[in-house]
Amino acid sequence: MLPRSHYQCYQEFLELVSNLRESTELPHPDVVLLEQQFQKIQSFHQDKILTLNSQGLDSEILPRWQSLQTENHRSLRLMATTMMFLRTSRSSATTEARLVSLREEIQRIIDRCQWLLSNNAMNESH
Repeated sequence: MLPRSHYQCYQEFLELVSNLRESTELPHPDVVLLEQQFQKIQSFHQDKILTLNSQGLDSEILPRWQSLQTENHRSLRLMATTMMFLRTSRSSATTEARLVSLREEIQRIIDRCQWLLSNNAMNESH
């Protein structure tokens, strides 16, 4: 089970990432808004998610949690690169290709967080 602090952080992180996904699905996404949302996600990840430690995690979940931490960090780095290319894209085809790439990474993060939250109910004692 997840300690309460972990559960709450991942729940909030999932909400931020889900909001970004919704923004990317608008007919004409505002790149400035996407960048602002992404910066908020990066800051939250840096300040809250990466500071979580393995203390209080059940031994059965620990390897999966560590993998999830690594994969989400990797996805955010890829998203940062995609955001940079999105910002500089000149054609609508390139912009759409970058948005598709961004949505795919967002979905990967959402899937990982949902798995963690749904398969590891909050531990009320922490």
